[in-house]
Amino acid sequence: MRCTFCEEKLLRPNMPPGSLIIIDPNEYAHKSCAEQAWVSRRMFGSVKMNSIPSNDLFELKQLLINEINLRDNLSSH
Repeated sequence: MRCTFCEEKLLRPNMPPGSLIIIDPNEYAHKSCAEQAWVSRRMFGSVKMNSIPSNDLFELKQLLINEINLRDNLSSH
């Protein structure tokens, strides 16, 4: 079997656990290859970041900052 992204063999000598991911039932990839592809495509999960209007993106940024701060505060107590 080959990686969906780099097309090299999936299994390599001395691969650490968690190095492979399932893209869909018939597609597999090296985790690092998939992450690199998603970043270059500007994707987060199934969300295409470049499809979000600028004003919504700014609002999302504020929501994320608030969520991170809230979690940090909760974990420090």
